[in-house]
Amino acid sequence: MPSFLVVEVSIKTYSEEEMVPKNIPYDYNQKKVLLREVSRYIRDHKVSSLIDIGAGDGALAIPLARKVKKYVAVEENGKNVQKLKKAGLTVIKGCFPVPVSGKYDLALVSHSIPETTELYKNFLYTVWTLLKKKGVLLVVTFKGADDELASLKKELQPGFVDADQEKFREMMSILSSFSVPAIRRVASTITSQKSKNLTELLSFLIGRTKKEREELYPKLERIVHLRYKTTQGYSFRTHHLFIFAQKQ
Repeated sequence: MPSFLVVEVSIKTYSEEEMVPKNIPYDYNQKKVLLREVSRYIRDHKVSSLIDIGAGDGALAIPLARKVKKYVAVEENGKNVQKLKKAGLTVIKGCFPVPVSGKYDLALVSHSIPETTELYKNFLYTVWTLLKKKGVLLVVTFKGADDELASLKKELQPGFVDADQEKFREMMSILSSFSVPAIRRVASTITSQKSKNLTELLSFLIGRTKKEREELYPKLERIVHLRYKTTQGYSFRTHHLFIFAQKQ
């Protein structure tokens, strides 16, 4: 029977649900894709112990915990912590880095890297110390992906500077001081039956203010019709970077 430990951590990150209004109907297969890909890493590397930093609402954490003998989750959001408790997980509140006993085969940082680069070094170093010899750090992030969403921002916002590129370079510099990281691009897909819904969603992901979103909307609506229409409705792809580093 797997042992479970959940640590609540103060790292501010945003899920797609938090970034857009809840009344926009759309489907996003991100969690399904992440579960499939992380499960593959667990299988291929024969992982028996996992520390999951930024475990989320349990959609990914709970099935991953069933795949290993020892699972430690780190989570900030209070509602998510309660969901994990209801799933029978033990919760210890704290601010990462916090003392965590033991060493792990896999450290997962899935869309939970801090937004401030000044925090990267201590954050990543602390995670690295929790790995066993030959253990693996797996960072999943949009930073550095330079995908279709980034291209749209550049097209629609003259002078747009992608701050995530600098964050990606800083992250890779730190990881390269630990090991030789490898990178895989993995796609997930946003789908909607109506162009209006996808247009509204993208306007919230691109526009920073209500005024900016209103100004972007007409051009974005035309782009959605021209580029993202499928036989099933409308579809937009985002890309995750899976950054893999092994401790020697």
